[in-house]
Parts: sequence; C-alpha cells; structure tokens
Amino acid sequence: MRAWLSSLVYCERALSHARAINDTRLTLVGLWRTGSTLILSGAPAEGVLWCNEALTHSPAPFDRVTIDAVRGNGLLRSGHIDEGIVQLQEATAWFKERNLWHDYSVFGMHLGEGYVQRGERGLAHTLFAEIVSVSHDRGYGRLEAQAKKFLYVMEKE
Repeated sequence: MRAWLSSLVYCERALSHARAINDTRLTLVGLWRTGSTLILSGAPAEGVLWCNEALTHSPAPFDRVTIDAVRGNGLLRSGHIDEGIVQLQEATAWFKERNLWHDYSVFGMHLGEGYVQRGERGLAHTLFAEIVSVSHDRGYGRLEAQAKKFLYVMEKE
C-alpha cells in the first residue's frame, strides 16, 4: 500500500506543476495517471472519475485512446464488464493499427482479463498468446511473462 501512496503523491505533484504552468496536456496526463493509480490500487470507481475529468480537457487522439483504455480497465474492475471490454477492444484495436505494441500489450492484458471474467476463455487465450508473441519479439519481458502466466493458469483450470 505504501508504494501506491507514493505513486499518488507523485501524481499530485505532477498535476500541481502542470496546473501551475497551465499546460493542458500535462494536466490531462496527470489526471489519467492518477486515475490509473487508483484503479490499480483498488479504487476503480474513483479512478474512472479521474479519467472522466481528463476527458474534459479535449485530449489529442493518442491521449484520448489511452484515457479510454485506462477507463475501460477501471470499468472492468468496478464490475461494468461489458462496457469495460468495449472500451478496451476499441483502444487495443487503435494501438494495434498504429503498431503501438507496448500499449497494445499492456491494455490487451486487461482486455484478456475481461474476457475471462465474461467467460470468453477462447478469446482470452488467443489474445494472451498474441501478447506472448508480440512481447517476446519486442523484448517486453514482463508482459511476456504475465501473458504466459495467464495462459498457464487458464490451462490448469
């Protein structure tokens, strides 16, 4: 829990600096990163609210899709599985179309978890297997290991 608190302090500092210099992009990044931290630390509904606020700052396309992906993960984690999956599907498709493989893999992991929650194990398996391949080819060792772990757990269930 201490690491999450430290992360939130850094988010708060970044957001404070962004607002002090009136930088819209840094402000919206600070907002969605705060949202992401809250989502990952166990407060997904609150994190979604931070993402919603970030969206009010007219983000550029990349930022918009990233916010939607973070928000989609928050929706999944707060029980809005169908809505979260739709947002993550759209975001991962956008990242994949532009060859943004790291973002695709990170948010694809969340999408795969959503598929598992919804009972769509075949879709989850296909996605995790693709993330293993993409991550291996590009040297994203942590993501490759995460995806392999999901595949292993799915095979054991």
